[in-house]
Amino acid sequence: MGNVKPKKITKARANKEFELGRKAAKAGDWHSVAKHLLVAWEVYSDDLPLLTVLSHALVQLGARSQAIELLEKTLQRHKATPDICAIMLQMALEMTMYDVAVKIGRILIEIDPQTPGHYINLASALSGAEEYDAGISMLQAVIPMFPEVSGLWNVLGSLVQQRDGREASKAFFHESIRLDPKNFKAYSNLAGAEEDQAKRHEIITEAIKLEPKNPEPHLINAFCLMHMGRLKEAFKEYEFRMDPSRKLGQSLSYTHKVPRWDGSSLAGKTLMVTGEQGIGDEVAFAPLLHRVYAEAKQLYIGCEPRLVSIFQREFPNAVVARHATKSQYGYIYRSFPDIEYAMRDDGLEIDWAVPIASLPGYFWEGPEDIEEFPNGYLSADRALAAEFAKKIAGAGEGLKVGIVWRSGNITGIRKRSYLSLEQLLPILATKGVTFFSLQYTNVGEELEAFEEEHGIKIHTFDGVDMKNDIEANLAIMANLDLVLGAPTSPLSFAASLGARTWWMCEMEPWWRFGFDGGRPKFLPQGKYFTQGEERGNWDKPVDDVRAALADLLDAG
Repeated sequence: MGNVKPKKITKARANKEFELGRKAAKAGDWHSVAKHLLVAWEVYSDDLPLLTVLSHALVQLGARSQAIELLEKTLQRHKATPDICAIMLQMALEMTMYDVAVKIGRILIEIDPQTPGHYINLASALSGAEEYDAGISMLQAVIPMFPEVSGLWNVLGSLVQQRDGREASKAFFHESIRLDPKNFKAYSNLAGAEEDQAKRHEIITEAIKLEPKNPEPHLINAFCLMHMGRLKEAFKEYEFRMDPSRKLGQSLSYTHKVPRWDGSSLAGKTLMVTGEQGIGDEVAFAPLLHRVYAEAKQLYIGCEPRLVSIFQREFPNAVVARHATKSQYGYIYRSFPDIEYAMRDDGLEIDWAVPIASLPGYFWEGPEDIEEFPNGYLSADRALAAEFAKKIAGAGEGLKVGIVWRSGNITGIRKRSYLSLEQLLPILATKGVTFFSLQYTNVGEELEAFEEEHGIKIHTFDGVDMKNDIEANLAIMANLDLVLGAPTSPLSFAASLGARTWWMCEMEPWWRFGFDGGRPKFLPQGKYFTQGEERGNWDKPVDDVRAALADLLDAG
């Protein structure tokens, strides 16, 4: 038996597998694509269309090493032709290997400078690598060669938006649409650049008409409708965030088999609310937990492990359990081990399940339906808060203010949402205020340099893991007079307590949900400080916060 040779694949079998693979590709079934085309590859190893589809399938499955191995074998059999380099470039883009994609793209345009699509992909790679100047310079040189190619204008607009802001990019998206009125990507990008929500809605509606099954325009529309306060429609569109056809790593699959809640009465029923996205999102949507906690016979909450004790304290009769996340073949799976083991081994039955960010769709028609929580909807541990009260009181006199100036992720366009300590200097120089850093990244050296330069000390909490110890975060914030800064998770934590929270934003965020009070509807003591008409300039919000802080001091 050990000497039995594997059966050789016949050409007829290879043809059949090739056809099955092509059909699976049309359906987006990448597991089946790989299964069938790997068989066909044994006969058709020189077939570039097969290579294209197979390599794409391997990328979609997260099988990066296998995809690269496939290309290496191909390059051993063939010279680096434009077709092979184009496939490699596309694969590198899909795998977000932007530095590799840039290198391949530059080789590709050297050997085939007459194909506009190569420049589009290279520009996308340069954008991903945050080499905006290089990408824009290249396109300025290339577009005169291909002035009628819509995709070149579209990718130029994307690069300009990343470097110079939304308004500067619009003309390029308009030109892309003029050249190709069916370019849904250009419509989507133009909608992303537009700040007037009525115009934005009109633009993204055109993109949806062109590509009704593509989830991304629907998500842009969801945020637009949230801004407009059309919340029932907004959260219907927001369901597209769960669409499995989204790019790898953008959607989440749950392993539990509990049916989705259909919106029927929860009286006498059990409901599991499942956490999703980041920890800040779970906290931001937690006000709705109070509603289902009151209505369901039994509430199960599957949440970020760092939130288990916090949610259990707020909802003592709920079953609160951690979730676990696993990435496999490029897909993200989320499980709730304690709950799912109880279902499997102990006969636990749960009637319904719902993702936490879907809850507003069941209860909100408009901003008038959003409940206010002037005293917060979560609470700090009292004993821990008492411990931190002593430390905070001993740090200095006057108002105690927590600050956050940036997120842990400051890549690309996200940089525009954050500040530096130097930009906050007019606020931090305010007399009669003791400031505390609530950053969850290590900023010790940054704070030391700032103190040496300006003589202003920003206190930290030695021995506290601000990223992982959310109980400590809440206990600290419960003792502060104010938390201010960039829109990040720590500000969501402060707001959940009902603490005075001031967000410094480019513009009012989508999660104002159409409420025009200059604050979140749920938090009467919250406030937005925006850039106004001058995007990218933090002078106005910094000066407005400085003045508001002075008023707070005067009020005693």
